[in-house]
Amino acid sequence: MDPIKFKKQSHPEIKDHHQLTETIQATLSLKDCTIQGIDLNKLSIDWPTIEIQNTTFLGCLMSIELEVFMR
Repeated sequence: MDPIKFKKQSHPEIKDHHQLTETIQATLSLKDCTIQGIDLNKLSIDWPTIEIQNTTFLGCLMSIELEVFMR
């Protein structure tokens, strides 16, 4: 029997607000991305228009309202 091989999946990592806004403007999607260490309160983003399926937010600051929406 052949051993199961795991392929590392490439998910974009976004670590600054410039990269975040560029990604959103280009694709309107953060699907499968990891967003790390960004203060989301400082950004004017219309979150309901952005695809956030399977997006991970690590160490990001956000309002309680945004956190509830993200869940």
